[in-house]
Amino acid sequence: MRKGSAGFSLIEIVIVLSIIGILAGLSAPRLMYVLKARETTTCAVNRINVQNAERHYVVDHSVPSSNIDVLIQGGYLQSYPVCPTGGTYLWLNDATTENPFRNLGCSVHYFPSNLPVGPSVLFSTEFNNMKGLSPLQGSWSITNGALNPTGIGQEHRLAFGDKTWKDYDIKVNATLTKGNGYGIYYRADGKSNMTGYVFQYDPGLGNKFVVRKVVNGQEQQPFQQVNMPPNFPVYNQSHEISVSVQGDHHIIKIDSQPVLDFQDNTFTSGMGGLRSWNKTKAAFDNLSVTQH
Repeated sequence: MRKGSAGFSLIEIVIVLSIIGILAGLSAPRLMYVLKARETTTCAVNRINVQNAERHYVVDHSVPSSNIDVLIQGGYLQSYPVCPTGGTYLWLNDATTENPFRNLGCSVHYFPSNLPVGPSVLFSTEFNNMKGLSPLQGSWSITNGALNPTGIGQEHRLAFGDKTWKDYDIKVNATLTKGNGYGIYYRADGKSNMTGYVFQYDPGLGNKFVVRKVVNGQEQQPFQQVNMPPNFPVYNQSHEISVSVQGDHHIIKIDSQPVLDFQDNTFTSGMGGLRSWNKTKAAFDNLSVTQH
């Protein structure tokens, strides 16, 4: 460099940039730590808010709430809690006479290892948003904490979960108010033209519970079916639908009562899903998938 010049040499610039890089490298771990700590704190605040809302609800009603939607609708909680890292909120204990208050856990930030061994949750939603749900055909909307197929005279399909799922239980509450029925996909590939099993709540087929195989969106004839019980309330009443598959063993339950029990190994793994058809009006609520 010439005498009296105000500039910097290439070597000086390289040295300065190296120092900046070193300082940035030292700061990055600290920044990551701060961000993770903030996420953990936000999740803890969410859980405390829900627990406090639940305690106020129990004091007022002498029973635990059925779900978080009830707390929001009753004004005990302002909004649905969302874990900043995508964790699922789960109640860690059941309410008892001795302890009517429940504690809330998070699958990412707070899930004590000494909990009783039981089914692990693969997926759950109370349908406050569309997170984790993949619409495939038709249109879907969420109203008052329930998922509804919208539009008349068309096929509606929606998928959730992972193609690697094998043995699991799907439970969902569903209410049919009009039309020919709805279906629960399982061990399906998640494509618009679905391949897999589908259980159908099917008054359009003569008030039957039906299981079909679906290949590239084409439904085969039912290979398992049973009539709905006499005087069964088909419309305007919520029913809990349970689809359990372990290996080649399938059990379908309606309101905890087995209606179909059979063996088939055509499809060995796949996602879950929901469907409706024709002029169906239905509402789905409280969906969970557990693995034993």
